[in-house]
Amino acid sequence: MIGIRRVPARSFHPTVGSGAIPPLEILRVMRELDRDGLELVAIFNPHPATRACPSPTDIQNAHHPDSVYLILSLAGDEPDLRGYRIVDGQVHPVDVRVA
Repeated sequence: MIGIRRVPARSFHPTVGSGAIPPLEILRVMRELDRDGLELVAIFNPHPATRACPSPTDIQNAHHPDSVYLILSLAGDEPDLRGYRIVDGQVHPVDVRVA
Protein backbone atom coordinates (compact mmCIF):
# COMPACT_ATOMS: atom_id res chain seq x y z
CA MET A 1 0.00 0.00 0.00
CA ILE A 2 1.19 3.49 -0.81
CA GLY A 3 0.94 6.14 1.86
CA ILE A 4 0.37 9.69 0.72
CA ARG A 5 1.32 12.82 2.54
CA ARG A 6 0.98 16.38 1.32
CA VAL A 7 4.05 18.56 1.81
CA PRO A 8 3.19 22.18 1.00
CA ALA A 9 5.73 24.46 -0.63
CA ARG A 10 5.60 28.23 -1.02
CA SER A 11 5.96 29.71 -4.50
CA PHE A 12 7.75 32.93 -5.41
CA HIS A 13 4.49 34.77 -6.14
CA PRO A 14 1.53 32.68 -5.01
CA THR A 15 -0.96 35.49 -5.63
CA VAL A 16 0.01 36.34 -9.21
CA GLY A 17 -0.02 32.92 -10.79
CA SER A 18 3.68 32.06 -10.80
CA GLY A 19 4.08 28.55 -9.50
CA ALA A 20 7.87 28.72 -9.39
CA ILE A 21 9.15 27.41 -6.08
CA PRO A 22 12.35 28.95 -4.68
CA PRO A 23 15.34 26.57 -4.60
CA LEU A 24 15.65 26.71 -0.79
CA GLU A 25 11.99 25.75 -0.48
CA ILE A 26 12.53 22.77 -2.81
CA LEU A 27 15.53 21.74 -0.71
CA ARG A 28 13.44 21.98 2.48
CA VAL A 29 10.72 19.76 1.01
CA MET A 30 13.19 17.19 -0.33
CA ARG A 31 14.99 17.03 3.03
CA GLU A 32 11.67 16.54 4.83
CA LEU A 33 10.72 13.69 2.48
CA ASP A 34 14.17 12.08 2.85
CA ARG A 35 14.11 12.43 6.64
CA ASP A 36 10.77 10.62 6.77
CA GLY A 37 11.78 7.90 4.30
CA LEU A 38 9.37 9.14 1.63
CA GLU A 39 9.81 9.80 -2.05
CA LEU A 40 8.40 12.48 -4.31
CA VAL A 41 5.83 10.85 -6.61
CA ALA A 42 3.66 13.79 -7.69
CA ILE A 43 3.74 17.57 -7.87
CA PHE A 44 0.41 19.38 -7.76
CA ASN A 45 0.09 22.54 -9.84
CA PRO A 46 -3.20 24.46 -9.95
CA HIS A 47 -4.00 26.48 -13.07
CA PRO A 48 -6.90 28.70 -11.97
CA ALA A 49 -7.39 30.46 -15.32
CA THR A 50 -5.69 28.26 -17.93
CA ARG A 51 -5.98 24.75 -19.36
CA ALA A 52 -4.72 21.65 -17.56
CA CYS A 53 -1.53 21.33 -19.58
CA PRO A 54 2.03 22.35 -18.71
CA SER A 55 2.90 25.95 -19.52
CA PRO A 56 6.33 26.84 -20.93
CA THR A 57 7.29 27.91 -17.39
CA ASP A 58 6.09 24.59 -15.97
CA ILE A 59 8.21 22.73 -18.53
CA GLN A 60 11.27 24.91 -17.87
CA ASN A 61 10.97 24.35 -14.10
CA ALA A 62 10.32 20.58 -14.31
CA HIS A 63 13.30 19.01 -12.57
CA HIS A 64 11.73 15.78 -11.31
CA PRO A 65 11.39 13.39 -14.29
CA ASP A 66 10.29 10.46 -12.10
CA SER A 67 7.37 12.42 -10.65
CA VAL A 68 3.94 12.99 -12.14
CA TYR A 69 2.95 16.62 -12.53
CA LEU A 70 -0.74 16.90 -11.63
CA ILE A 71 -2.30 20.00 -13.15
CA LEU A 72 -5.76 21.09 -12.08
CA SER A 73 -7.52 23.60 -14.30
CA LEU A 74 -10.41 25.63 -12.95
CA ALA A 75 -10.81 27.62 -16.16
CA GLY A 76 -13.85 25.73 -17.47
CA ASP A 77 -17.27 24.88 -16.12
CA GLU A 78 -15.89 21.74 -14.44
CA PRO A 79 -12.49 21.17 -12.81
CA ASP A 80 -10.10 19.32 -15.14
CA LEU A 81 -7.27 17.25 -13.60
CA ARG A 82 -4.54 15.85 -15.85
CA GLY A 83 -1.19 14.21 -15.26
CA TYR A 84 2.10 14.50 -17.11
CA ARG A 85 5.68 13.35 -16.89
CA ILE A 86 8.08 16.01 -18.08
CA VAL A 87 11.47 14.63 -19.10
CA ASP A 88 14.17 16.76 -20.76
CA GLY A 89 11.58 19.31 -21.88
CA GLN A 90 9.31 16.67 -23.40
CA VAL A 91 5.75 16.38 -22.08
CA HIS A 92 4.22 12.90 -21.78
CA PRO A 93 0.54 12.55 -20.72
CA VAL A 94 -0.19 10.09 -17.89
CA ASP A 95 -3.57 8.56 -17.11
CA VAL A 96 -5.05 9.97 -13.89
CA ARG A 97 -8.02 8.46 -12.07
CA VAL A 98 -9.56 10.05 -9.00
CA ALA A 99 -11.23 7.54 -6.69
